[in-house]
Amino acid sequence: MDYLNSFMHDGSGGVPSKDAFLRQQSRTGRKEKQQRNVKQSTASAAAITVARRFAHQDFGQAMTDSDSSSLVQLSQKLPVIVLGFPKSGTTSIWSYFNCSNVRAQHFCAYGDLQDAPPCSKATMAECVLYNMAEGRRMFDGCGNYQVYAQIDGERPKSRGWGTLYENGTRIKDVAFGHFLPQHFNLEVIHNDYPEATFILPLRDPADWAKSVMHWFQMKRWILNEYMAHDSSITIPAKRAGFLDAFLQRVYVEHTQVVRDFVAKHPSHAYIEVNLTDPNAGSVMSKSFGLSDKCWGHHNKKESHDKLVRFPKAKAVDSISAEQQANGWKPIKLASPIISLGYPRSGLADLWAYFTCEGMPTQRRCAYGDVSDASPCDKGTMSECILNNMADERPMLEGCGDYQVFVQIDGERPKQPGLGMLMNDGSHRKDAAFGHFLPQHHQLERLHRENANATFLLPVKDAEEWALSVLGFFSMKRWIINEYMLHDSSIQFPDYGKPRKDFLMKIYQEHNDYVQHFFRDKQSTLVVVNTSDPNAGKILASSFNLHSSCWGTNGTRTEEEDVPKKTKLKKLDLSKVGELAIAKAVEREMKAAERKRQKEDELAAERMVHRTKLSLPEPVIVVGFPKSGTTSIWNYFNCSDVVAQHYCAYGEINDAPPCQRGTMASCIINNMGQNKPLFDKCGDYQVYAQIDGERPKQPGLGMRFENDTWSLAAPFSHFLPQVFNLDDIHRHYPDATFVLPLREPMVWAYSVMHWFMMKRWIINEYMSKNSSLEFDMIGYGDQRRAFLAKVYDDHSRNVREFVKKHPSHTLVEVNITDPNASKIMSYAFGLSETCWGHKNKKEEHAKIADRVVGALSQGKFVDAESVEDIPAPVVEFKKKLPLSLPVIVVGYPKSGTTSIYNFFTCSDVVTQHYCAYGDTSDAPPCEKGTMAECILMNMAEGNKMLEGCGDYQVFAQIDGERPRDKRKRIGMLFENGTRSLDAPYAHFLPQHFSLDKIHSDYPDATFVLPLREPQVWAYSVMHWFMMKRWLMNEYMAKNSSITLADIGYGDERRDFFAKIYQEHTDMIRAFVKNHPSHHLVEINITDPLAGTIMADAFDLDASCWAHHNKKEEHDKIANITNSKLTQPKEIQ
Repeated sequence: MDYLNSFMHDGSGGVPSKDAFLRQQSRTGRKEKQQRNVKQSTASAAAITVARRFAHQDFGQAMTDSDSSSLVQLSQKLPVIVLGFPKSGTTSIWSYFNCSNVRAQHFCAYGDLQDAPPCSKATMAECVLYNMAEGRRMFDGCGNYQVYAQIDGERPKSRGWGTLYENGTRIKDVAFGHFLPQHFNLEVIHNDYPEATFILPLRDPADWAKSVMHWFQMKRWILNEYMAHDSSITIPAKRAGFLDAFLQRVYVEHTQVVRDFVAKHPSHAYIEVNLTDPNAGSVMSKSFGLSDKCWGHHNKKESHDKLVRFPKAKAVDSISAEQQANGWKPIKLASPIISLGYPRSGLADLWAYFTCEGMPTQRRCAYGDVSDASPCDKGTMSECILNNMADERPMLEGCGDYQVFVQIDGERPKQPGLGMLMNDGSHRKDAAFGHFLPQHHQLERLHRENANATFLLPVKDAEEWALSVLGFFSMKRWIINEYMLHDSSIQFPDYGKPRKDFLMKIYQEHNDYVQHFFRDKQSTLVVVNTSDPNAGKILASSFNLHSSCWGTNGTRTEEEDVPKKTKLKKLDLSKVGELAIAKAVEREMKAAERKRQKEDELAAERMVHRTKLSLPEPVIVVGFPKSGTTSIWNYFNCSDVVAQHYCAYGEINDAPPCQRGTMASCIINNMGQNKPLFDKCGDYQVYAQIDGERPKQPGLGMRFENDTWSLAAPFSHFLPQVFNLDDIHRHYPDATFVLPLREPMVWAYSVMHWFMMKRWIINEYMSKNSSLEFDMIGYGDQRRAFLAKVYDDHSRNVREFVKKHPSHTLVEVNITDPNASKIMSYAFGLSETCWGHKNKKEEHAKIADRVVGALSQGKFVDAESVEDIPAPVVEFKKKLPLSLPVIVVGYPKSGTTSIYNFFTCSDVVTQHYCAYGDTSDAPPCEKGTMAECILMNMAEGNKMLEGCGDYQVFAQIDGERPRDKRKRIGMLFENGTRSLDAPYAHFLPQHFSLDKIHSDYPDATFVLPLREPQVWAYSVMHWFMMKRWLMNEYMAKNSSITLADIGYGDERRDFFAKIYQEHTDMIRAFVKNHPSHHLVEINITDPLAGTIMADAFDLDASCWAHHNKKEEHDKIANITNSKLTQPKEIQ
């Protein structure tokens, strides 16, 4: 059969596997069945034919000759499809056509003309897979391109769904695969496009295999794809040379498969071009009637894998011209230079030194990336080395043409579904994160493969290094885990001194081991103490470079080097002569003295520039979050006082993201090591917010004060000002406390509407009090009353604590008090004018006016009294003649963006998708989505739109159901429950919660935008994953609906058209039964739509026609307008 040529044959030339053959046969059978269904329904077939013909004119399916009249004409039939494998020259093909003004695609889809990820919408592989799953032609809706230069790509994988396959199924626990339709689906391409022009770019198989081997994880993904199609392919125990031979074989086989296929199907024009052929441009020019001047545009990103084996170290006079052209610099010792120091040993200083000298220098990253920190552009050096070791290649081969390797260690890469990468290429799911240390555990192999290189060992005091590692995120754990991986007798040391002693021990052992290893080796080892003020001179003397580059940030200066800060070092005296000992000790003592003098000078300078406070420092704000901490921070910051808020380590910004870390994380780290709470967290005068989310690490879980971790614990908000006041007093007995206050119920309301803070605070209290149960907290008013109570209790506890510990001064200030500025000014001796800077993000909880009377009297306001106070009246710039709020009850993709643009153009405050005052019309939202806000309100018994933003018009209230990013508590439902197992769904309150909308807003005005149901269905079917999310929502609400009922292709489109019409009928019937609502019904394709909207809302009709530009890909509105009913009059 012809199908056989579209599959990979085994090495013996046998037939493809039975499973692969049956899969292909099943897909063909399904396609024939769908074609029969289309023939049985004349009306449906006519509609689809019209839709496809119209789609050709925009961002629909693949172009034909008749569709390309406005573009550059090619001498071959369209579409032109490149059948070459990735890394075989597809970018060169794309560049050639793109330079010739031909509409060409590469990797991305949906009209995207760029040639590499990230794609603005989605990849071509994803679009093709969805089309195959639903029985459509491969390129339908993927973009109206003339040339498809790369149709393969990574198979899409979604959380909770798994990897997508051609038949529409998804598998969760499957390895990543690279979808190759040009090989495994050639027959489908032919059936869909029987006269397409094929291009096959060629390279030498060995060169192609080497290129793929060095292109991230492509080699593994291609192998996984072949293994998924042929179960007889297995990975041998000894992998050396296996992947390279396998890739060469499948490349040759693919070339032959394409040639045989074209020979059997002469309807296709076929152009074969060898990219290394000097006449390649001429071949392309003659084939397509274009100029050959555009040939030669190649994939610049391929430059990082030049396929040159890592060069052996050479003497200075042997550096090649190519290396000099790449930036290599002649030095006294042999190149390359490989650093064997542990992380946190001064590697950043070394990188800056060699970079300042203009030498290609690596640190952490690989593949030509010369940046000194993550994120890396292409991958880390540890990942490259591990992959090379797994494939039994030289450790540094293909990792980048660097003259200096400063940091070859790093975190072991971990892949979802596979686990952590080990040295032999295997993956372990159960392994804890480890920090790969080839400079220690693979030193012998590293030296054997680079015997002529110069090795560099940066060192520092062992105790100083251990303290640095202990304070650097989770590096201590990863290094200990790595040692435990190599030595099962090692037990994880306890926190505090035992852990520090263990780190000191392994650090000293590593430095001793390296120096002992090179005693009998001919290679050069340079040992430099990076804390030594003469380190720059030692490096300059060793490598014949400049000492002035030491101590810079990578930029050469002409000034003499400034001595580096240092501590008195513990020297290894066993290998140094007595005279050298005396000189070294004298040098270290002088360095330590200079350091002390320098620090004293810097401290004095800092104190000169600081504003003196009249109360003792540190000043610690002990109020709850959302109680005015931002106002306190702004006050001190405006007064030139060094103040902290949320972030730590010297940062003075007031909100995340933090560049180095949060104060909560720093405090928890210090408490785990029995150090003062603010030790090395930043030299601040005022600590305005010391609480924050507890740090969480993959594979470890959430961190607690005793340095333990828990994977099972839910997210919580660390509150040291509540549960650790005794620790604060012990370390800072004279600290000044500031207690900002708000009315408890107002604070509770603010927290209830600040993302997930209410849950995190509740989780923290429940973790501290096992008798506290979730049922006792409840929802709605009960939860608000609980939060108000804990707030009031905390204020009382702080007052009583200060009474028992009179060494503290307590400044208590109500942030809504008109005299707040005077209180702060009197207490700290600062100006009153700086008061009044408040957190603008708190404006979404504008309920202060409802309790202003109670605030002035210092009363506690409970839930009942708040409800009795009338809500403030919001004044809008533009008045509307119909009742507010105006709620659009149409389905997504039915014209909600057009409605939004109409009102926005008319200066009406309008929402679309986002909430909390955000007036943008599309994600990402600044604070949250309207769907999320409504669901939380429904879960807590509030009105649906309460606290979601002061809008006149709510243009899109539906949206994706919120789900925690790490799936800790699952997808949210209306009753407040969450499910980890539920698939993603699209929340539709305008359909399933109409009664709730009516009860909360009985006089609301409804707007129902309409499209022809089949047109709407087509649009939804081509809008990313919306079709699946809508299906899941309907199936969740109606257990009688199954995926089999919905089907694929035309059957699924009919299902969507049916539910759309049912929703329209339901809205009309609902308004008839509830005449308090006005209903404005409008067909967005009606030429009079703008007039209808203008008459209904007394606005200018000229604002109509502002539409969702993203909807242009499905401009099929002219299909069956006659089926729509005429717009209704306003009820």
